[in-house]
Amino acid sequence: MRAAKRRKRKKLGRLERLDRTSPRWPRSMAPGSYDHAYTDGDIVVLVSVVDTEHFGPVTHLWIRDAASSTHWPWYLLQEIKDRICGEHCEAVEVFPRRDDLVDSANMRHLWVFETRYRLPFGLASHQQH
Repeated sequence: MRAAKRRKRKKLGRLERLDRTSPRWPRSMAPGSYDHAYTDGDIVVLVSVVDTEHFGPVTHLWIRDAASSTHWPWYLLQEIKDRICGEHCEAVEVFPRRDDLVDSANMRHLWVFETRYRLPFGLASHQQH
């Protein structure tokens, strides 16, 4: 039996932090309520912070690439979260109810909690059911 070929993993490049006044701010991203952005030349991550009553500040990562593709493996989203918000933060991606769906741009969204907040569910051993 032959061993399966191991796929070469796509790597995230060095992330450069941009503010809205930067000449490298992505033209396709209209300035909105974003605090700043990061890019590696292919992927753009817009960052905003939302103050919530129950969870405290939650960082919203708006993620897209230059080709308007959102077909990225989970490990790239994990690496983006880790580099921007830290390895000890937990994040969620939401698939909303159909009547709350907004699909005006081909983006992925992660909401990242502060390190002190732990989700009451998940895969880690501290989150047993």
